[in-house]
Amino acid sequence: MVFDCGVWCAKYLLCIFNFIFFLLGTIIFGVGLWLAVDKHSLIALLKLVESERIEQFTQPQAIEQLAYV
Repeated sequence: MVFDCGVWCAKYLLCIFNFIFFLLGTIIFGVGLWLAVDKHSLIALLKLVESERIEQFTQPQAIEQLAYV
């Protein structure tokens, strides 16, 4: 069976995008799991950055809500 260039490109582009979405989903899941389990290390990490907007996210209630989203 002979594939033309369009089918070949579509096949590999779909595989590449599928792999990218898999990696992003795994990263998001890992960060969410990390936030749900260990909130204090994230608070310590965010306190290193001096920004008023970041300080709003260092409250434990905000971190719990972000972990469940």
